[in-house]
Amino acid sequence: MKGFVYAFDCEESYDEDYNTIYNSTLYRLNPTDFTGTAVGETQGKILAMAVNYADGFLYGLTEEENTSTWETEYFLLRVNPASGETAKVQKLSSQFGAPKGGMAIDYEGNFYFITESQETWEATLVKGKLSGDSLDFVGETSLGEGLADRTDYGSLVYSQENNGLLWADEKNLIHWIDLSTWEDLRIITTGAVGGQSRTAENTGLLILLNPEPETPVVAPSRVSIPERVELAEHETVQVQLTLEPWNATCHPTYTMADETVATVDENGLITGVCAGETVLTVTVEGLEPLTAQVVVNPDLGSLYGFMLYDFGDGMNGFSIERWGEIPILRPGEGKLLSAASDIGIYAGAYYDGSIYASGQSNKDYLYYTLKVDPGNFSYEVLAQVDCFVRDMAFDYTTGTMFAVLSDDRNTGALAQMDLKTGLFTVVGDTGYEMVALACDNGGILYAVDAAGNMYQLNKDTAEATYRSSTSMSGSIYQSMHYDYNNDTIYWARTNGFGSKLMRLDRETGYAVSLGTIDAASGEQKGVGIEVTSLFSIPAEEPATPATLQATGVRLPEVMVAAVGKPLTLHATLLPVSVAQVEGSLTWTSSDETVATVSDGVVTPVSTGTVTITASTAEGASDSCTVTVLDHERKFYGYDELNTRWISFDETTGEVTTLREDAEGEAKITASILAGETLYSYDAEGYFYTVDTETFQRTQVGSGIHGLTESLEAQDKLGANMVYYVDAPYSVVDMTYDPETGKLYATMEAYNISPILDSFKAIIAEVDPATGAIKEQIMKDSESRPTNLLFHDGKLYFVDGFTTGMLTSIDLEGNRSPVQQAIFAKYWGDFVGGRSFVKDMLTGTVYAIRDLRTEYYDGARHESVLCTIGLGTACATPVCEIGTGLVVNSLFLK
Repeated sequence: MKGFVYAFDCEESYDEDYNTIYNSTLYRLNPTDFTGTAVGETQGKILAMAVNYADGFLYGLTEEENTSTWETEYFLLRVNPASGETAKVQKLSSQFGAPKGGMAIDYEGNFYFITESQETWEATLVKGKLSGDSLDFVGETSLGEGLADRTDYGSLVYSQENNGLLWADEKNLIHWIDLSTWEDLRIITTGAVGGQSRTAENTGLLILLNPEPETPVVAPSRVSIPERVELAEHETVQVQLTLEPWNATCHPTYTMADETVATVDENGLITGVCAGETVLTVTVEGLEPLTAQVVVNPDLGSLYGFMLYDFGDGMNGFSIERWGEIPILRPGEGKLLSAASDIGIYAGAYYDGSIYASGQSNKDYLYYTLKVDPGNFSYEVLAQVDCFVRDMAFDYTTGTMFAVLSDDRNTGALAQMDLKTGLFTVVGDTGYEMVALACDNGGILYAVDAAGNMYQLNKDTAEATYRSSTSMSGSIYQSMHYDYNNDTIYWARTNGFGSKLMRLDRETGYAVSLGTIDAASGEQKGVGIEVTSLFSIPAEEPATPATLQATGVRLPEVMVAAVGKPLTLHATLLPVSVAQVEGSLTWTSSDETVATVSDGVVTPVSTGTVTITASTAEGASDSCTVTVLDHERKFYGYDELNTRWISFDETTGEVTTLREDAEGEAKITASILAGETLYSYDAEGYFYTVDTETFQRTQVGSGIHGLTESLEAQDKLGANMVYYVDAPYSVVDMTYDPETGKLYATMEAYNISPILDSFKAIIAEVDPATGAIKEQIMKDSESRPTNLLFHDGKLYFVDGFTTGMLTSIDLEGNRSPVQQAIFAKYWGDFVGGRSFVKDMLTGTVYAIRDLRTEYYDGARHESVLCTIGLGTACATPVCEIGTGLVVNSLFLK
């Protein structure tokens, strides 16, 4: 239109009540290379646009959900090409159906819509004619049965040269519709968008007309521009020249008083040259000249961050994992500053010459906190942690490093990091899946959740107060940062398909795109780079307080102790700060007949449960539930390599042999302590109960003995010679539901052949009286459950086949992966020495990780006790269990 291409994009977000919000931005683009600038925004999703050369207006089509009837309604809009503002012309009648397949206007002002008839549900072409502000229905014609499922979200354009319409349908095909055959449409399919090998859905089909048809000459009744235009050096801003009415035509002339400060082109695009002020003059024939003050601020400098992933061209992305520089006003001209890191950084923030960060190792797949030198990006490991940190921000007013993270109990916790130890103390759960965090110069914490809502967080309680919607949803990996140099919050926002640098208004939540984040990463530039750990280095770093008064205290939630064995509770004063935090604690016990407490040292007196509370002088407090037993608990297991029952010390890993198998006893492959009864399967599938004092076994049933699976095998001698073998099933791990007493087991049949290994895995409920399968929940050869745990109505297992993915499965067999792999391939390819148990007193989940390096005997063997976060798939090693053994049948007693 008038020499430019106009296009709307659309961002989807949610309000506080999780209602969907759509915001669309209008862009004015150069038709030669499709570069240009945003001219303004409007609420709603714009489905289609077309120029009506008969009246000179730009029209749009939108859909809205009627909250009273829950029906989708369609509206014809007029669009202001100067600002992106829209005005409803009318709601389309039911005769126009659901016109989502496209809209076009011919040169005589006839409107065409690809729609689905609300009466016959056929794909139809509908014709309308505008009379004033009313679009009258003219007629409709069928598109034929073959195109009935192609009417959603396509695009339509009128072609006078071809005497018809060109339609890009929902299935990526282009069709020519001959308008001269209205009663019996002739439709010719011309091919796929993008070619036959790779197709692309097209929602912006247009024809570049040269020359364009003439439009009615409408003189503007009013012309206006903003009184002030503010931008930075190297930044470009489009002057909003607003004409009334919107179809008015004029030929403005733009001049800049001082081009050493800013320049302006013939289309009103201003470019900041040097810091200073000048005046823009716009002249329209027949009207008084318009002027605007133009203020150019100094270049905003650069941000820095960890460039995690390059989305490439949107289809072929690749991992980068390097630190990089992002010019604020030219984010597409980023630079890579470091070599590839062996730790993928997911969150980080700057303080006092260092970047404090958290990420996952590419070697052992564990999570660590780091102290990074921004000069050369070398790092020091501070701690191994059991949480997934999403973003971090430093608060200079309290000297505190804040983080939003997910752990086994919270999906959006606010936490504070000890910069010396690298450990986190959780303040509380925000109740939302927070993905980005920033702290401004007033010490106010701002967070954005995955739905794109902005909140203000209470630093003492983690309470989240809704501020506004940013109108943009986000994925897991992104970052926000308050830049002290510019008094601005920036957001490296990623939606999973691309990444942009945004400027975020703290009051309104309004996010302005500064451009796609990109860098010379050795590949073609595309849709952006995923950035975490966004930071800048303040020109004058603010001071932090020397001392602070404690505002809170945190204790462990639950602990277990034995009578006569003192237990020390470690209290953390809040805030966790680089300042000296002052405050005294008063300790109390809810029942001193069970346990007493003095200065955090709990002395168990008798069996029972007691609440230990620590309180500050200001009234803040926290409590720990302590369960006192009459004995010290131990970990037990079965060493299948040396065929013996053992116990081991969780601190040192020292092993004690309790009983060696008798001659003729098959080795144990899986066990579960269900209440007071220890159930076990041996390698032949027989089912036992085992005495937990003597570890003598008593057979109670045949279990799964004799259960086999026909598996495919292949020999070296003939590459095409495939045969089948009957492989016996063996139980890999067991678990139980403490409420119902039901037992569950995961088992597999496995065959190793010279060319092709094959397996089949089963998860099932088993009979505690016989060990036989009662009800099968899962059976397939795609995943290999290497352990099993019942928790909160679901079964959890780690897939040991290739991915190491922690997966949950409900009792109907519906699977869903937890956030990420625990150990990926490093979990191992051998299904031995695996076990998954939950401590019923503390809620902690433990797993045995077998580090056998080869399939066969003679290789190194090592079993490691880990804790596993079922919500985050974070694994934390506790101890190595002896040497030269493979442990299964883990239990705590």
